[in-house]
Amino acid sequence: MTSLHKTNTDHTKVSNNEPIPAGTYLAEVVSVEFVPMGHDERPYLELTFRIIEEPHAGRCLSRLLDPNSPNKLARAVYRMEVTKICKAVNIPPPKNWDNPDSYTALCGRSLVISVHCITYTAPTGENVTINQVVGYAKK
Repeated sequence: MTSLHKTNTDHTKVSNNEPIPAGTYLAEVVSVEFVPMGHDERPYLELTFRIIEEPHAGRCLSRLLDPNSPNKLARAVYRMEVTKICKAVNIPPPKNWDNPDSYTALCGRSLVISVHCITYTAPTGENVTINQVVGYAKK
C-alpha cells in the first residue's frame, strides 16, 4: 500500500459502521492513497472523506477509483471523478495522472459530497446497506 498523504491517521478508527442517510454533507479529504485490490493486486486510488458537520461529524467514507483498468471506460471514469473532486476543492487536475505526488494537494481540502445508500445481497443471503460517495461540489 502506497500512502500518498494523510491528514488524520486515526480516520479508520470510526466504530459506527451503520450507513448514514443519503444526502449531501460537508466533508474534508483526509487521505489519498493507492491500495492493492483484486486478484492481480492492481493499485486503486482510495480517497477518504471525513464528514465535518453534525450529526454525522467524524464519520469517514471512502471512494475507490481504478486508474489502471484495462477497460478504457473505467479509466475515463477515473479521470472524470478526480477532475470533479479537484474542481470542488478549487485545484487543477493532475498534470501527470500516473504520479502519486500529483494527488497530495487534495488532502485537507473541504467540499460537499453527495452520498447514496446502496442495498445488495451478501453471499450469506443477508441484505446489506452501504454508503457510496457519488458526487462532489464546492462548499
